[in-house]
Amino acid sequence: MNVCVFVSGRGSNMEAIYSRLKKSKAGKLALVVSDRHCPALEKAKKLGVWTERVEPKSFSSEKEYSLNLSSLMKEHGIDLICLAGFLSRLPGDFVSGYHGKIINIHPSLLPAFGGSGFYGQ
Repeated sequence: MNVCVFVSGRGSNMEAIYSRLKKSKAGKLALVVSDRHCPALEKAKKLGVWTERVEPKSFSSEKEYSLNLSSLMKEHGIDLICLAGFLSRLPGDFVSGYHGKIINIHPSLLPAFGGSGFYGQ
């Protein structure tokens, strides 16, 4: 199974996922996606995991953003997407296209605690 982890922060959950997958041989961490420059990207690179920085604001529309994310998932043969502290809103088209293949391991009380510039604010 090829796993993609979406991150926005330090990457401690991403590292734990990487270690568990490596130990169990149930799959591999094939891709780490972030919506901003963050320590998690550097950690993933050091682990030898392919990384992509995909900032929603750099796309002209939500549809274009969704198509870019979907293309990345297909390019890397992603079977499961894990949201590990990802702070941006994912487009509905993208989420629908991966129904049953996205899990969120880092829940937050959004939009109440998103903070300025984050989802819900």
